[in-house]
Amino acid sequence: MGYLDGLRGLAAAIVVIHHFVQAFLPGMKEIPLLNLLYAGNLSVCIFFVLSGYVLTYRYFKTGDQETLVSGAVRRYPRLLPPVLITILLALVLMNLSLFSNIQAGEVIGSEWLQGFWTFNSSFPDAIGEALWGVWFNGENSYDCVMWTLTTEFTGSLIAFAFVMLFGRQPYRWIAYLIASIYFWDSYTLGFILGVLLADLYHTETPGTHAKPVYAMLLVYGLVLGSWDTITTKNMDLITWIFHLQNNEPLTTVHTIAAFLITLGVLNLPQLKTILSRRVFTYLGRISFSMYLVHMLVLGSVTSTTFLILHNNGVSYTVSVITATLISIPVILAASHLITRYIDQPGITLSKTFYQKLKTDSHTGTRTASLPRE
Repeated sequence: MGYLDGLRGLAAAIVVIHHFVQAFLPGMKEIPLLNLLYAGNLSVCIFFVLSGYVLTYRYFKTGDQETLVSGAVRRYPRLLPPVLITILLALVLMNLSLFSNIQAGEVIGSEWLQGFWTFNSSFPDAIGEALWGVWFNGENSYDCVMWTLTTEFTGSLIAFAFVMLFGRQPYRWIAYLIASIYFWDSYTLGFILGVLLADLYHTETPGTHAKPVYAMLLVYGLVLGSWDTITTKNMDLITWIFHLQNNEPLTTVHTIAAFLITLGVLNLPQLKTILSRRVFTYLGRISFSMYLVHMLVLGSVTSTTFLILHNNGVSYTVSVITATLISIPVILAASHLITRYIDQPGITLSKTFYQKLKTDSHTGTRTASLPRE
């Protein structure tokens, strides 16, 4: 499923662009459709829909419940290593005073950029956030993008539990409806819709005549994904349907958009071919690391480079462009290294952990069944 890796990689790249736009163009107005190039919230929703799909599709393909048990047991140790190393890296950067985001934010006029790494850090605090706070308390002091990981972790477990309970039941469609209503205005809806996609994709075989329909749904998803609070704040019907609140992310709208976009990708061969190209699949492989580390680069390398140039008389535009161009290879290199030496070994370690747990469990069961001499 290289094309899904490609979609994930594209979404991760858009999150990076989104944060650079927030940092250096704080007053930029949202332009519908054009803002898809920096639609960070939509991209996060795509992550959640993809997780729901990828974590459960093997079950719908094979009917093997062990894939669900394995995925649930391995989820925490699989996600933890890159998070831990990123938080420790942020701790080092803070202790060495290498973050320049506050000074850069003052020059730019970006309150958003000034808001990070303003607290007193400590090693125990960093470890506690990495091991517990990120996953269960929504903490993101050391890396603001980690606000999504509580949803990623709990949403994954909800997806596994949902499929174990209803995966092959004839009435599961009612369960999908109830779960969708229950999670309607939360990011967890993305996981439910991702599971639904996995179910539909591996139990139904759409005919070729449906391709124009999927293309239309994809376009509609892109239009929905470009909506923001300014677009919708005076649209009473939409506000009522989607529970929109001014100045809040369009959680439900963007989740439905992510569902339609992913549905289109799954059923349009031309789009699969494009997203299977090496540049997108590579971004997909490093996407988790890139998502985690890019804010650290923005707060250090990018901000410092911008300040050096701007303080020496270089124009604002040239300073921003130069700082961004210097930061891109740094982000890619850091993401590559974390993926190769932390993330991929972490995936292997999580599999080993599950196999050992499984072996010990079987050994304990056999020992308990032996008759006493």
